[in-house]
Amino acid sequence: MWRNWKSSLRKHCDQYDTILERKRNRKSGVKKEEWDLFVDMESTELACLCRERGKENREMMKNPHTTGRRGSARTVEEMVANDPANPPSRTDIFVVTHTRKNGTFVSEEVRQKMIKINEIVARDPSSKHKDLDHDPVAEGSRLGLGSGVSKTTLMAAAPYKRKAEEAERSKVEFQSQIDDLKQQVIDGKKTQMEI
Repeated sequence: MWRNWKSSLRKHCDQYDTILERKRNRKSGVKKEEWDLFVDMESTELACLCRERGKENREMMKNPHTTGRRGSARTVEEMVANDPANPPSRTDIFVVTHTRKNGTFVSEEVRQKMIKINEIVARDPSSKHKDLDHDPVAEGSRLGLGSGVSKTTLMAAAPYKRKAEEAERSKVEFQSQIDDLKQQVIDGKKTQMEI
């Protein structure tokens, strides 16, 4: 019940200072038993600490997006559907997902980043279609590999990755040889049984 509109219930609940006041001023459309349970659950020290920690974490975010529950993936799908001939670049996606509908920015840091991106794209419009080394958004970082993985870090890991791949190939070859030997033993036993 609460998952779909917990935030509006919480806002209503937070208008009152004491648990008793909260329970007396039930939000319309909510059963009394469920409201009492909700107030009790949201009034615990752990729940209050979790909400405070969430607010602090939200404040510390450097690049909060503006897509809400829709998310970046659905925003990209909509951008592609609106203009299938010109798929959006990473720069276009970043600008759309980090700018509010009225054109303002979520934070000063995002505003500074947008200014930098616009300067880079103004100097070289083709830069927004280049690879990650020249991408004004990523600045050489590799997404999907953890925080701040650069091309240098990725290249430094290449020899270890090659060794792991070679070890896997050797393992597959050895397993194939073992399977062949097993088959030879089985065939040899069958031949002995027939004699």
